[in-house]
Amino acid sequence: MIPKLFNQSILHILMFNIFLLSCSENPFESNSVRAPSNLQVSLNADNYVTLTWTDNSTDEDGFMLERNVSNINGQAKVVELPENTIAWVDSTAEQFLTYEYSLWAFNSDSNSDTTHQSLFIKVNEAVINVPSDYPTIQSAIDIATDGDTIVVSEGTYTENITVEEKKVVLLSTFFENNDFSIVGRTILDGNGSGPVISIQNTGGRNVNPYIGGFTITNGDSYCGGGIQNESSNPLIEYCIITGNSASMGGGIGSFGWSWGGVSNSIIANNTGVGIYLADNSGPTFTNVLIYDNFSTDVVDGIDCLGSSKPKFVNVTVYNNNIRLGLCNTMWKNSIISPLSVGDFSQWIRYCNVGGYQEHEGNIFSESLFVDAENGDFHLQPTSPCIDAGNPDEEYNDPDGSRNDMGAYGGPGGNW
Repeated sequence: MIPKLFNQSILHILMFNIFLLSCSENPFESNSVRAPSNLQVSLNADNYVTLTWTDNSTDEDGFMLERNVSNINGQAKVVELPENTIAWVDSTAEQFLTYEYSLWAFNSDSNSDTTHQSLFIKVNEAVINVPSDYPTIQSAIDIATDGDTIVVSEGTYTENITVEEKKVVLLSTFFENNDFSIVGRTILDGNGSGPVISIQNTGGRNVNPYIGGFTITNGDSYCGGGIQNESSNPLIEYCIITGNSASMGGGIGSFGWSWGGVSNSIIANNTGVGIYLADNSGPTFTNVLIYDNFSTDVVDGIDCLGSSKPKFVNVTVYNNNIRLGLCNTMWKNSIISPLSVGDFSQWIRYCNVGGYQEHEGNIFSESLFVDAENGDFHLQPTSPCIDAGNPDEEYNDPDGSRNDMGAYGGPGGNW
């Protein structure tokens, strides 16, 4: 039998130890710092990006903020903020770029989970209508400031347009209902007296201006009859570039470190090569038809020279040859007919092209267009180019099936 005194001593020791345990840190509780939440990103009155969030931790040493700018240079550290911070202002953000912010808390023991938020920057939301507000497109461009949108009604506008050092958006009414016939009825006519559109010095590698929804025709220039692109990075979408002339680049002439891109567009029946690229130009062509351009030179479709680095994704080239000399091109999921002139050391994968069968995914076969002679380059059901593009999901057609080679395949192929 245990003495009563001994029982009391044991009880005292147990109670003392329980007291000590209750005053110490719970051994089953994680030391991880808690992540911030409710990250909000918006433009303030000064057109700066304001970030706010909820601080859910009591033991952080601070917060780390990174950002990715339109996937140009990848994720990069922006700032390290002190503990208890719940807001920060980014005064360096620029227009027409997408900023993705990543935020997490940290202490000496750990980092929290990361919260993300993104914002496409566009300020000065003025809309200028042509011809109801201003009678000509050029007069609207002249009074526009960075970020303004110019909307052009259907009709023919006989002008030679210059966009210089401005970040504007120039649209037809195609975008109101996605009716491609409106593109054919909204015509920019250069009157044979220069480039229809001349884009100059719009700055850096930021994509600007944005031009979409027009037929661009009857331009005449030494370089770039339809669009002359010098030291700029425009994005051209849903346009028909046809019936233009130039010594170099009847449809498009890009030079002087010009980048940007062309998508969901037709470049056809131009004189003096459909596309001319030189002087370190690197535009990206996506879902583009290039056919029946003419030149007295040995090349009539695409002439790529001078250390240029263009990319071609889901592009169809028909009845036009290509010169790829002293440049570095990338081709994916495209139909190239023929590739008969120039340097054959280019990167070409998952394309229908003669002479490149040894590379991954390439084939050499009749494409079986619906009616190429009349400009219908959709694929017949039995075409070998159907479901023959890159099998990665990011290249899938709009219906979720594997990429179809050519201008009507891939994520942007439904046009």
